[in-house]
Amino acid sequence: VVPIVRRKGRARRAGLRTVVNKMLKACKRVGVRVFYSAKVTSIRRVARSSPKMRLGFWGGGQTTVRKVIANIGKPDLIALGMGSEPLASSSLLFRRAVERNMVFGLSKTYCFWEDAWWLSALNATVGRTRMGGPLYALRYHDGHVTCTDTAGRRGCRGALLVRM
Repeated sequence: VVPIVRRKGRARRAGLRTVVNKMLKACKRVGVRVFYSAKVTSIRRVARSSPKMRLGFWGGGQTTVRKVIANIGKPDLIALGMGSEPLASSSLLFRRAVERNMVFGLSKTYCFWEDAWWLSALNATVGRTRMGGPLYALRYHDGHVTCTDTAGRRGCRGALLVRM
């Protein structure tokens, strides 16, 4: 799925960042508080049967919340420990699923090029490719691109999602 946005009356491709930003804005409109650059070190229930949870942050800060949306991978989930949610009150089936989840030592980032070579040289607007060396793989369709001549794909610059 390639998200589309309308700018100046024209449909344009949008990167995943657009989708995430829209979801975040919708969450904030209904009262979600977002903590940027705050590493959560624990998620614990206030009381055994209470739906409220206390988030502990690196450096000692805390806050109490009713619900948590945690955008974390398996290593960070495991680092919270078995005493933290969601593992503390999870079923055996959930814990087994977490154990079976494999983690690979890759990182994803958006790399920016002044010349969007995948458009100008390869005419590639969708798809993936695997590479050698430090760049493991990239996706042609997952990044913002702007062109001075959109129809002719000239004067294009933009970003690609790259896994290293």
